[in-house]
Amino acid sequence: MTGMRARHQAGTSGFTYLEVLVAIAVLAIATTAMASALEQVRMAADDEERAAIAEHLLHDGLAWVRSLPRLDGTSPVFGSESGETPGVDVDDVDDLANVVETAPIDRGGLRHDAAWRRRWTVESVRLDDPDIAAADGSTTLLRVGLAVAHDGTEVATSSLLLARTP
Repeated sequence: MTGMRARHQAGTSGFTYLEVLVAIAVLAIATTAMASALEQVRMAADDEERAAIAEHLLHDGLAWVRSLPRLDGTSPVFGSESGETPGVDVDDVDDLANVVETAPIDRGGLRHDAAWRRRWTVESVRLDDPDIAAADGSTTLLRVGLAVAHDGTEVATSSLLLARTP
């Protein structure tokens, strides 16, 4: 108490070294907490963007599948027909069997970067139990699966059943 009185009596003012150090420590803690919070917000925004792109690619792919003929009118072969390049010459649904698109192009013509991948599965399934696969082309019911991945991590998946009719 006497020291404080002496300081005020002498007319000196300002902060002590200890007060300055405490203020710096408080500012450092606050800055670190704010930087951490901003990083979490940025990561959440990245996750939301990734999920939105995955959903777009998924719905775009399913729309494409729905627009394709269920059966090639000229050939009863399951999968790519003779002379077709898998994943390139897709003229019916079963041509997508085991196709992997890297840097997929959506129906609007937008090419997504190489970190994105769409993986297609097409299989015949039993009519009485669509959860059970049948020999390729042996039934009139197809299960089409689509998985969308980013940097090797699956982000979105879906499947649908389609009648394999002309």
